[in-house]
Amino acid sequence: MISKNLSPQEQVSFCLRQCALHLNPRTGHLKDLAEELEVHDTTLSLWIREGRIPRKAARRLQRRFGSKLVNLDLVSADHE
Repeated sequence: MISKNLSPQEQVSFCLRQCALHLNPRTGHLKDLAEELEVHDTTLSLWIREGRIPRKAARRLQRRFGSKLVNLDLVSADHE
């Protein structure tokens, strides 16, 4: 579960890295997660830098990894 005390960038990074670890517990590489989502590696870096995951992609992540790892309200909210 993501702590609400983290910055938006940290929340997204934590979420994506948890999903990557769930996908491949031995390595937890974001590259593997990018392949799973059929997006480029730099897309995940962009999401982390922006501190948000687009809602559609966040829903896909939540369906794949569950709401325990992907809190839609925290990772896809606009933080302006």
